[in-house]
Amino acid sequence: MKIVRRIGRVILPLLILVLTLVLTLAIAIQIPAIQTKIAHFALEKLNKSLNTKMNVKSVDIDFFGRIHLYGVTIKDDHNYDFLKAKDLQTTINVWTLLPGIKKDHIDLSEVKLVQPEIRVITYKNDSVSNFVKFVNGFSSDKPKDPKKIFKLDGDFLIEDGKVSIVNQNSGNVWLDAKQVNIGVSKFRLVDSDITGKLENFCFVAERNKETYTVQNFTGDVHYSKKEIRVGNLNLRTNTSVLNGNLLLSYNQPADMSDFNNKVNWDVFFDRGSTINFKEIRYFTPLFDKNSSVDVYGKAKGTLNNLTFTDFELKGKDNYVGASRLQLQDMMNGSKLRFSTKNEKINTSYQIVTYLLPTFVSISIPAMLSRF
Repeated sequence: MKIVRRIGRVILPLLILVLTLVLTLAIAIQIPAIQTKIAHFALEKLNKSLNTKMNVKSVDIDFFGRIHLYGVTIKDDHNYDFLKAKDLQTTINVWTLLPGIKKDHIDLSEVKLVQPEIRVITYKNDSVSNFVKFVNGFSSDKPKDPKKIFKLDGDFLIEDGKVSIVNQNSGNVWLDAKQVNIGVSKFRLVDSDITGKLENFCFVAERNKETYTVQNFTGDVHYSKKEIRVGNLNLRTNTSVLNGNLLLSYNQPADMSDFNNKVNWDVFFDRGSTINFKEIRYFTPLFDKNSSVDVYGKAKGTLNNLTFTDFELKGKDNYVGASRLQLQDMMNGSKLRFSTKNEKINTSYQIVTYLLPTFVSISIPAMLSRF
């Protein structure tokens, strides 16, 4: 018993000391100045590991491990703050940020960006946007030890954001969106590959003095240096509904700068899909009417060399079906050429010319007006 008492007299003070240190640390970590120093230390290690330029103004860490990073900024390769956020909320295992401890794998239960402003820019004389460069910065073309590939897991949310996509080479503003809300579950970044389940994506955009509202966009998403894939796609605007699968493939990200000719589409439109020409007009002003058509079938190829197979179009008492329809130079207006195989058409001259965009309807011979 004396031995037990002696051991107890030694262990008890040690336990009290340890508990005191833990309590002191827990209290100290609530001090804003200490929290900010810890955050800057972690960001320094994170920036070095990921080859990024992130910074924060202040930090708040609660007793439950929830971290708030206020005044978040990320610079691109032109030293421009292409991402700003009022608040970044997350729960992270801080040990993964320390040297030598799982530094190539960060576990996040959730990342939430509040009121972010994201500016995706393809700079003059460049072919790849700053955002793509940022994502690709997580990887390297050099052979890697599979155990050293960077990984990031968790759910990802954006609340009330703004997003713009600009190409300075063409002067084209591809997207100018506000009220952006995104919810992605099972988000996973492995090297530069991104996968996730897109559960909510909505925004309001302006282009050519028209307003476009995406009410919701869901699907299973995969992004890589070679493709953008959306399985089980469901896209709803205030005028259109799309169901099916979408694959955009390219040899390299720079091919996106010549979207009409170098990006290959592989699309399946399922039953229940309806496209209003206004949505197509977002990409080309040639579709000048607000006609809606029900669409079913597959489409494959570039926008200027697109082939539809086993497809059907219905709209305003029109029906067009064919086992094959090829459209060439579709984005070049008057140069449009098409050929069909095993087509079935139920329409009239008056109805079809009222439905189709002007650049197509004026090419239909007037002699058919008697039918």
